[in-house]
Amino acid sequence: MRLTPLVAVCAAAAGANEPPTGKCATAAKAMYGIAALEVGSEGVREPKRTRYVRPEFPTKWPEACRSTHLTHEFLIDLDGKVARVWTVRASCREIDEIIAAAIRGWQYEPTVVKGAPVPVCVMAQTIVDLR
Repeated sequence: MRLTPLVAVCAAAAGANEPPTGKCATAAKAMYGIAALEVGSEGVREPKRTRYVRPEFPTKWPEACRSTHLTHEFLIDLDGKVARVWTVRASCREIDEIIAAAIRGWQYEPTVVKGAPVPVCVMAQTIVDLR
């Protein structure tokens, strides 16, 4: 089994093939009253992940799910926790749910701009190959 998570913030970093959906920025505005920032804007750096939750895969897989690419967009809150996750692209619902659940458990160092924490939107691509 090969699982390769590739993370790119707001489609700005290398490896992001999908554009942000806008759902993350809208949620950040509704939750915090401010827009989520992109890496590179206002001195924002790619958030440093401090906690990684590995996806828990079942032993039996549908044939269509043995090799797939998934893209998720998620909102990192002011404390560095993953507040929301949206599926941007997934060809296998079962794997999508497993990856999204793992992402919800990830944690990051809070992103601070001008002395205040800010929300950040992240695009994560995952390649699953179980052939």
